[in-house]
Amino acid sequence: MPWAKIDDDAPSHPKMFLAGVEAFGFWVAGNCFCNKRLTDGVIRADALALIYPGTPPKRARALAEKLVAVGLWERVETGWRVHDF
Repeated sequence: MPWAKIDDDAPSHPKMFLAGVEAFGFWVAGNCFCNKRLTDGVIRADALALIYPGTPPKRARALAEKLVAVGLWERVETGWRVHDF
């Protein structure tokens, strides 16, 4: 089974604290998505709904923008990029 590398200190990082637990979960799911699909950390706008299936599109966009606001994701022309992926 493939796996995604997440720092075991991630939950206590100041950016994670600012993001909140829901956005932290979305960040983890985003990392898993990128790792599984070999995207080099890029999440296309049209794939955002695939990060955590069942998340309403409006909520997924809000979480993505929260991750941008705290510096965990970056906006790119096609969607988002996981910072330091």
